[in-house]
Amino acid sequence: MAAPPKPTRIGLTGLAVMGQNLALNIAEKGFPISVYNRTTSKVDETVERAKKEGNLPVFGFHDPESFVNSVQKPRVIIILVKAGHQWTKP
Repeated sequence: MAAPPKPTRIGLTGLAVMGQNLALNIAEKGFPISVYNRTTSKVDETVERAKKEGNLPVFGFHDPESFVNSVQKPRVIIILVKAGHQWTKP
């Protein structure tokens, strides 16, 4: 994946439907954004969509360390987690 020319101000992890659309919306407003997901195909899909939707400044990462290091300090990282029983069971 291509690294941003300089650290981004925002990072987002969790690229399901809501995360992917939020990342693209942020980039569309002119804010470069770093993205990460455990399932790397979601990262690739998001970066491809960003290219197709106007070459938006979305930078994808396949490993969490590179992702975190791509965001400037103090780090602003949006974490989106799919709802479900794994979070609601005691």
